[in-house]
Parts: sequence; C-alpha cells; structure tokens
Amino acid sequence: MKRRASGLSPVFLILPGLIFVLAGWVWDDGAILTVIGIFLFVAAFGALIISNRQSRQKAQKVRSQPLTPQLAPGWYVDPKNSQRLRYWDGQTWTEKVVERE
Repeated sequence: MKRRASGLSPVFLILPGLIFVLAGWVWDDGAILTVIGIFLFVAAFGALIISNRQSRQKAQKVRSQPLTPQLAPGWYVDPKNSQRLRYWDGQTWTEKVVERE
C-alpha cells in the first residue's frame, strides 16, 4: 500500500464525519454537529475524487513513456547471447554481431 507524501488520507475524514453526524442526530441541539459531519464527508469525498484524478494522470504519463530505453547507437551485449555484442542503431537491434573478447 502506497503512502501519500503529504497529509493524511482523505479516508480519515470519513470516521469523524460519521461520528459528528451521529452525535448531531442523538442530541437535541446537535444541528451544528450534523453540519460539521456533513462537511467532513463532503471534504473527504472531494479529496478522494481529486486524488483519484491525480493518480490517473500520473498513470497516463507513465504509460506514454517508451518501454525501450533510449540507448545511443553502439555495440552492446546481445540480449539473446551474452557471449556476443550486437549493434544497436538507436531504434532496433541489427544483424551485426561480434564475439566478445
């Protein structure tokens, strides 16, 4: 489970919100407690929606990055045979191979 870098999780606002709403319904003069509870619920769900949007945007950025690292053209260890070097042209592996020394 990932931890958020800043602040508490919005989920922690839900329990106090529930407590305030229930307390407001139990006491006769608890209207202000009910209002506070409803405010906490709305704040928690709003924060969850914003957090979810930000997570989706991060995921889209990660998905748009290329899967193959952008290596400069040159000779590298052959991915299929570690005893050889294969030439990377900057976009794909070529058929050029040499034995490693």
